Amino acid sequence: MSSRGRPRHPDILTPREWEVLELLRAGASNAQIAEGLDITERTAKFHVSEILSKLGVATREEAAAVALPERRRWRAAWPLWARIAGAATVAAAAAGLSMLAWGVLRTGGPTEAQRGPSTPDEGVVLASADNPVPLVDLPASSDAKPLTISGVPPCQAANLIFDLPSAGTYNNGAERSWWDIMVRNKGGPCFIGPTLDATFANNGRALWVSPERVGFHIIYLENGPQYPGISNPAEGFTYNAQGRIQTSHLSPCTTPVTQLQVSAGPSLGAVDLKPNAATGWGTCVGAMYRSELHPEGTGGGSGGYSVQTELDAPAFAHAGERVRFFVTLLNKPPVTSCAPPCPDRSPAPLEWPQCPAYHQELEGATGSFSSNQLNCQPVNPMPPYAKAIFEMHIDVPADARPGPSVLSFGFDDTRYQETSINLWIEP
Repeated sequence: MSSRGRPRHPDILTPREWEVLELLRAGASNAQIAEGLDITERTAKFHVSEILSKLGVATREEAAAVALPERRRWRAAWPLWARIAGAATVAAAAAGLSMLAWGVLRTGGPTEAQRGPSTPDEGVVLASADNPVPLVDLPASSDAKPLTISGVPPCQAANLIFDLPSAGTYNNGAERSWWDIMVRNKGGPCFIGPTLDATFANNGRALWVSPERVGFHIIYLENGPQYPGISNPAEGFTYNAQGRIQTSHLSPCTTPVTQLQVSAGPSLGAVDLKPNAATGWGTCVGAMYRSELHPEGTGGGSGGYSVQTELDAPAFAHAGERVRFFVTLLNKPPVTSCAPPCPDRSPAPLEWPQCPAYHQELEGATGSFSSNQLNCQPVNPMPPYAKAIFEMHIDVPADARPGPSVLSFGFDDTRYQETSINLWIEP
């Protein structure tokens, strides 16, 4: 289950992403963004990736060129630049932006919450990211169980074996490279996320390539045989994870790649992937890459739901903090293929005699699972094709360990799509 298609409009840029976007418009590098905002370069890279994904563009330059209507009041960007080291950098940035008023363009047009449908199957927006349905603390029981296995730590790179079964480059209208990955555990039980943090280089020069966000679940690895059928892992565990690192479909190849380093997450170490004559080698990368991992023998997600669910959440969290995120409900079934004549899948109005219970969890963080009742009455009923955005929060346990995690969200009612998105818990 996944929620990679979050709405791509300026309303869902977080305040921090607005700040990063302004620095992108001034031509700042990831290092300059990190210094100006007092964050790590890894965090800056993820913020840039989020902006590219939400705006539906492939490069930093394209993101900087997008004209966005301002949907909120936010502080001027000059204090951010004042913190960037180097008077020349500040002077150049100020000169380049002296005519731009340091803000995104104001259009005076209607907010999304006021707009009617532009196409018959788009539907009205009952609550937007500017004006979401507020969270109401209504604890509820749930039939769901936590996915986290208590006491199991994140995997350290030193205890993992990274195999490269195959790699290569293809051209299907645009050149793209891929690296197939198998990950095994040679230490004690541990877990990895559904994605790997990849660092690309060209002849020793690091390339700034942003990752896409993914859905799926964390993966619990047990030390066992490389090939299945010899023995069975413990319940909830697998012996290996398999997946692929590849050039994003949003960003075809632009730069040669000669080295690739992968990490299971912040502070967990990294290893170099080595090409060889048998596997070949991916040769190039663009502005973005995609990395997916799945437990051995598994693949895609589940279907059968009639209400789509999407997540918009920060890419990073810290132990002991409260994470604010948004859940979007769209009263529209997913697009499916069928042989004509196809059945009528037009949705009915979504009416709630009682607001449904939902459950949420930061996978890998013991004690983060909770269940609550949706504050549905402000948008009850939802007409066909209507969309509503709900404000949510989840508490990161104070003892959560740095490493990969997945924010997973679902309802007990199977009519609703379960969804998830990866994030990193930082030190």
